[in-house]
Amino acid sequence: DGDLDAVVAVDLTSGARTILSDATTPDAANPFSFPVGITLDVTNGRALVIDGSFGLNAVVAVDLTSGARTILSDATTPDAANPFSSPFGITLDAVNNRALVVDGDLDAVWRWI
Repeated sequence: DGDLDAVVAVDLTSGARTILSDATTPDAANPFSFPVGITLDVTNGRALVIDGSFGLNAVVAVDLTSGARTILSDATTPDAANPFSSPFGITLDAVNNRALVVDGDLDAVWRWI
């Protein structure tokens, strides 16, 4: 949710909403600023979230159990090569163990390994 800066879980039976991860849930480490895209990495028990151009310009991993956030790729992680400018879409390529990220300002699709 871009206004809440959060990943919200919705129970598909009741419709009840629960914040899985936001600026204070489970802690204040690596808070979202502008989450705009998400994909599931079921094998690793995490969601991969794009925090877009008004935010971190990063791929953030969110643990599906605890909600803990870890920056996987941004302007300095793992290094400064090919930084994002305006990422907004992500999908998982599980066969090749990578995520593909769409960046609107760069007119590009990035692969993150």
